[in-house]
Amino acid sequence: MLIGVDEEKIDDVLDVIRKICKTKKKITAAMPPSTCHTVGGYLPHTIEVTVGGAVVFVTGVDRFEKI
Repeated sequence: MLIGVDEEKIDDVLDVIRKICKTKKKITAAMPPSTCHTVGGYLPHTIEVTVGGAVVFVTGVDRFEKI
């Protein structure tokens, strides 16, 4: 997603993103070290991972053209 706003609206947009893009913990099966070379059986163990959220970059725009 790409969002372009005036500088005075940046904090408002970040607040909306924070409200919507929450992280959560998820339990998933860990992948074996090497699926191709596993001898015998592999009993996967579960791990907890964090999913979701957002990465936001705030940068200035030198030039903008609407065509």
